[in-house]
Amino acid sequence: VDWPGVALHPDATRLLCAFPHDTASQGWSSSAGGAKEVCETAVARGHAFAADQLPRMLESWKEPQNGWNYNEVIVDGIAFSAAAPASILAFFVTPWNSHGPAGQFSRAAGRYGAAGPPVLCFDPRRYASPFSEAVQRGTGWSC
Repeated sequence: VDWPGVALHPDATRLLCAFPHDTASQGWSSSAGGAKEVCETAVARGHAFAADQLPRMLESWKEPQNGWNYNEVIVDGIAFSAAAPASILAFFVTPWNSHGPAGQFSRAAGRYGAAGPPVLCFDPRRYASPFSEAVQRGTGWSC
């Protein structure tokens, strides 16, 4: 895992579909129907899992797909934005991405202020307890 991420609040986020690999979804917009249509097509073709199949997607993700070591979910962007920051449980960085793009990404937490979602460190090598508090350094965050 070398990308920063977001932990989503299940009660405030509408999941459209889930992929056990990268699906190049950046730029899709559910406001134009794009993400919903892509999910419906991908699920029908067996490339993605429907929202109610998230446990099955996580099981399939145990085996890396084409070398990818992360998964991707597509959510209803309009509902997600409307519920923010409640739709976000936490932002996270890893020991491998605490600077550079991750620092820029995790600074998004700053737009919600001190009462917003926390920034955590995610270290999957610590299987029993992979999350800890991230430390703010300058304008970014690190583990």
